[in-house]
Amino acid sequence: AFAPVSRPATAPAVPLASPVVPSPAALPTPLADESNTGCKPGFTYSAKLTTFIAPQHFFVQMSSAAADLSGVMATLAESETEYLQSAETGTWCAACASDNVWYRGQICEVNGSTVSVEFIDFGFNEDVQVESLSELPAGVCTKR
Repeated sequence: AFAPVSRPATAPAVPLASPVVPSPAALPTPLADESNTGCKPGFTYSAKLTTFIAPQHFFVQMSSAAADLSGVMATLAESETEYLQSAETGTWCAACASDNVWYRGQICEVNGSTVSVEFIDFGFNEDVQVESLSELPAGVCTKR
């Protein structure tokens, strides 16, 4: 488990977001500067590191977004949405990861019945079966 940390706003802050720019009507955009994070350079913000890949590639969740994320996760867990009819690269979806938890994701690559999904709220990628994908339920596409 990660403890909240304070970091300067110069690092990308990514509450409920993806490093991939979504289509305009889709999901939250990446949070990389003050115009879309609300974070101002030189200030300190409380955040939780969720995934570390390299010093220039990591994901954090802003503490101020914790309630929104909890709501999204609860909605995904309780949802009974339709399974995806077809898996295509770039598609936003709900995906069940290897921990049997449903997350918001974006399909990065399709390899037959297996797809690579980026779990946008936590920053990790995983290969899952197409049967583990469903439509995003209403209300989880606009959370920031």
